[in-house]
Amino acid sequence: MSHRRQDLPASAAVEDLRQFLFDHVTSYDELALLLLAQRQPDVYWSAAAGAESLGLSTEACRMALESLAAHGLLVGHSSRAGFRYAPNSKTLATSADHLRRAYSDDRFAIVQMMTANAMVRVRGAAARNFGEALQQRGQKR
Repeated sequence: MSHRRQDLPASAAVEDLRQFLFDHVTSYDELALLLLAQRQPDVYWSAAAGAESLGLSTEACRMALESLAAHGLLVGHSSRAGFRYAPNSKTLATSADHLRRAYSDDRFAIVQMMTANAMVRVRGAAARNFGEALQQRGQKR
């Protein structure tokens, strides 16, 4: 008997979730911090507090918090020196809530989506670098 999970069925909701992850949550550190901030939306998370809570480095947490804020999922407060969960649109809030529920139901599927998204980013970067190298090579001739 196999214990391998089946892939999520292809549907608009699954595609929306995959796209949300691709556009707004690009690392596992960001995912962990987003889920943490969602659980306590009134708490301002500093990089040090996030690092302590999740067992990550302070620098990794700082970068993830800043990225989530840049993507409109967290808001910073200078006097509190931290970030709290506050999506800047109803669409982002709905997508983040869908992510939280999907992660709770099937973490493996979310990890699969994030891994697939990372591969798309790597392939895209490789193609761009290859194209740029060809252009530079052509200009040198």
